[in-house]
Amino acid sequence: MGVIIGFATIANLNGRCAANVNWGANPNTQRLYCLNGSFAPFLEIERPTVNVNMTIYSPGPVLNVEPSQSCTTQDSVAEATVYINPAGCEVNMPRVNYKMVVNSYSFAKDDGQMPGQETFSMVRWVNNEPSYVIRGIAEGTASLVGGDTSNPNVARKVGVVFNGNTSVATQGSVAAAAVGRADAIRMGAVGKVGGATATTGETGRADVSIPHTPLWM
Repeated sequence: MGVIIGFATIANLNGRCAANVNWGANPNTQRLYCLNGSFAPFLEIERPTVNVNMTIYSPGPVLNVEPSQSCTTQDSVAEATVYINPAGCEVNMPRVNYKMVVNSYSFAKDDGQMPGQETFSMVRWVNNEPSYVIRGIAEGTASLVGGDTSNPNVARKVGVVFNGNTSVATQGSVAAAAVGRADAIRMGAVGKVGGATATTGETGRADVSIPHTPLWM
């Protein structure tokens, strides 16, 4: 195990410095077997990915997440440029420097005096890269205490730009002898994420799921 020193580490997303980051890899191995009395696979196919979760202080970059209308490539839907240069003790870790596909976004600002935080979950297929990556319809929710997120300018405060019609619901929680919380949330298809502008005295949350389908031709 190596020790990473936060004060000496550099991490950013589209040039915005990160508050925290974690990253890793997945071989995504598919094994095919035969009925031949052996556990040795007949064929192995690997489609490895690099995965990054990065949180930055708002306002972050505004990223397009509208669905593909053609045979898009990985680079054409990779809206985020991620750079991580870890510094540590007894560890020599390679830098992460990729254009990455954003598959989820969230925003949180629960303290009116503190800045909001935007979290981007990202992936990139490496080595055996897909021929195409098709982005589906992004679905998300947005809430801002004291604000009507049906107003596009208000929804942008939590880093969400809706496409088309939306619906409204409420959510909340409370315990006995405690103070609870209730929020009105707006839900719908999302065209852009990031760039939250909620300011001092405002609190809110957002969550967006952005599906992608890799295709190997």
